[in-house]
Amino acid sequence: MRRSAGALLLLAILFQLINGDQLTVAQAISPAAPATAADSSVTTYFAETGHNLAFGFRDYWQAHDGLAGFGLPISEEFRQVNATDGNEYTVQYFERARFEYHPEISDPNYQVSLGFLGREAAVRDNVSMAKATPKRSSIAYFAATGHNVGGVFLQYWQQHGGLDRFGYPISESVQDQSGRTVQYFERARFDAFPELAASSDDVLIAPLGYDSMVGSGVDVPSGALVEMWPPTLAEGRSMVVRVGAAAGATISGSYDGHAVTWLRDDNPPHPGYWTLLGAPAFQGIGAHKLALTLTEPNGKVRHFSRTVQVYARNFPAQDLPIGSDLQSLLSPDLEARETAAMNAASDDTVAQQLWQGTFLTPLSYYRVTTEFGQRRGYNGAPPSTYHTGIDMAAPQGTVVSAAANGRVVFAGTLPERGNCIVLDHGMGVHTVYAHLSYIAVSLGDGVIRGQPIGRVGSTGFSTGSHLHWEVRVGRTPVDPNEWVNRDFPLGD
Repeated sequence: MRRSAGALLLLAILFQLINGDQLTVAQAISPAAPATAADSSVTTYFAETGHNLAFGFRDYWQAHDGLAGFGLPISEEFRQVNATDGNEYTVQYFERARFEYHPEISDPNYQVSLGFLGREAAVRDNVSMAKATPKRSSIAYFAATGHNVGGVFLQYWQQHGGLDRFGYPISESVQDQSGRTVQYFERARFDAFPELAASSDDVLIAPLGYDSMVGSGVDVPSGALVEMWPPTLAEGRSMVVRVGAAAGATISGSYDGHAVTWLRDDNPPHPGYWTLLGAPAFQGIGAHKLALTLTEPNGKVRHFSRTVQVYARNFPAQDLPIGSDLQSLLSPDLEARETAAMNAASDDTVAQQLWQGTFLTPLSYYRVTTEFGQRRGYNGAPPSTYHTGIDMAAPQGTVVSAAANGRVVFAGTLPERGNCIVLDHGMGVHTVYAHLSYIAVSLGDGVIRGQPIGRVGSTGFSTGSHLHWEVRVGRTPVDPNEWVNRDFPLGD
């Protein structure tokens, strides 16, 4: 195991030199620099980060939750002095962990262990590790370190490896600099994301492997850290992607072949760029590609990708009785016109976040008649489409308000949506207000959250007075309920 570290790193460097890559001295000696695939008979190569995983570290990674538990490898194996005991060990960094090889341990089953990244982070973040007193019985108290664990943190700890995986708690639950509730354990930090409860991701493991490697002085390239909230994506929901990048680095990318908008954010703990992705309903369960291109300040360009896993949601079906006058609006030609107009409006965006906080429901009183994602059939026929927004029944003339700050990128009449307004909120995010009786804004107008922009009607493909309200990320309709209840972007 000791010899494999230097051998793999040297082999990767030689491969790059043979292939003609121009390496700086810092890149040549940095174990975090993307490497070339080594011998596939003994290693697994992760093209996403450009690193090899082999020998006992690979065995441990595969046997203990792998990608879900530790994330991708973000370095090769290398020798490093351990801050805890001052000894030098073979280590390898992952997004959420550091693997260490301890040959001094006689039992080979325990020679690969996890670094005490939680302790390192608590010291770095100046978090109190002073012992606390036991709390109520529904919370577990760990006398060994004198700390309580409860709620979703206790549940996650118990279900995902407990003491062997995370170690003892070394702090009480506290708030970090952004106001998020976190708790430190010997080998990890738990971060609470109650806004992700719908996707069962209300506890996420902080990327302490990345933080520790950066803090240890290793030269870490831009793009070594890609965070996705939530880690997997349900149909019709939205994902925030953050990419760590050095000051002066630039980024571009596409999701399923469509360009996405990026915004620079230099706030700690991970300065870099962020973007938003949306998963359409009924259009592709499984793996989707996020392609990324990063240009470092020195001009070096790196192309890499991440896989976004989309899983199914259970949407109900609806049969809608319609007359011949409305059936004529379902023609392919009119549908193509409508789609082209909506795509053009969805492509009209600014690389800024114009909204702040959660979105406002555009009606003050209403009754939901059709939820987002309901499969829809007409006059008893099997479902042939799905609902891209929320239908909100309200009396004719009810005031419609802007869901968030933005600008008008469409104000006119469409075959199906009737009198319609589309607002751009920046970063590829749009809201759509359809079937209006009156439009109170014009193309190019700026609007603020809660501003009256129109009135409820029944124009276009409509069976009664209501507002059809959509939220779109890029060209993809997503569930408006999520944007009413979740403050995007996450992680601030």
